[in-house]
Amino acid sequence: MEALTIALALSAPAPLPKDRPPPRPSLPPGEYVLVWYGTESPLTLSPGGGWTCVVGVGEDLWTGGWYFDARTSTLHVTEWSPGGDSVSWAATLDCRLRGTARRCPPVLPGQTSLWGVKIRKR
Repeated sequence: MEALTIALALSAPAPLPKDRPPPRPSLPPGEYVLVWYGTESPLTLSPGGGWTCVVGVGEDLWTGGWYFDARTSTLHVTEWSPGGDSVSWAATLDCRLRGTARRCPPVLPGQTSLWGVKIRKR
């Protein structure tokens, strides 16, 4: 009986640590779908830091640059519209690649967020 008790104790899975931090997101270069304001847009994150996003139904091509700070789980973007207007924004993403974008710097005093952002692999 004692041998059976020892065998069962050795075969039981180890408990998970309770103070384990949540998983951090990863955002490698690739093809994604960016969802903002409820609109899905094809997004390409190039290995060299290039950003292209087609907004709407193949209408507006936004281009720019990006980098992902893995330490803070933050996506940083500077992009230009077809008309030449630029905007810089950042979004701290959770492990499902969702977050709230904020303009950098804010357009209005006290403005902190612009829209919800979701990213998924294409």
